Amino acid sequence: MEPREVVTLNRIGSGHYVIGGRSPAELRLARWRYRAEAFVGGQRYELRRTGIIDRGSSVRGADGAEVLCLSRRHPNVPGLADVDWRIRARWRGYEARLTSPGAVELTVRTGHGGRSDVTAEIAGTLPNRDLVLVAAAFAVLLRRREDTDAAAGAAASTAAVG
Repeated sequence: MEPREVVTLNRIGSGHYVIGGRSPAELRLARWRYRAEAFVGGQRYELRRTGIIDRGSSVRGADGAEVLCLSRRHPNVPGLADVDWRIRARWRGYEARLTSPGAVELTVRTGHGGRSDVTAEIAGTLPNRDLVLVAAAFAVLLRRREDTDAAAGAAASTAAVG
C-alpha cells in the first residue's frame, strides 16, 4: 500500500462541509431529511439514506442513476472489487472504514457533536476519490444524526412517562 493521505472536510456552517486542497468538493446536508447534495468537480450529486435494516447511503447523478452505494451488505464502488464497508460509534465520535483488499483502505472519522470537522485517511488508490470521500462523510454524519435523534426521542419519552 501507498503512504497514507489525510484529507479534512472542513465544517463551514450548519451541515455544510468542504474539502480543502487540490479540487473543490462540498457537501450540504438537508436540515430535516436524511438527504444531502454534493458538488464534486463541477457536478451535482444527490445523496440519500437507503434501507432500514441495511442502512447505507446512495449517490445519484444528475440523471437520477445510482453512481455508488455504501452499505454493509451491498457496497458498490465502481473501480473496486470485494469492498467492505462498516460504520461504528467510537468513544468521541463515529468512524467508517471502506476496504478493498490490496487496493485501498479508507477511514473516515468525525468528532462528537455537530461542530466537528470530518477527517479521512486514505491508503492506496481510490477511484473517484472526492466523490467517495463525500459519500463516506455523508454516511458518518447521517449515522451521528440518527443516533442523536434517537437519543433525543428516548429522553423525551422518558420525561413524558416520568
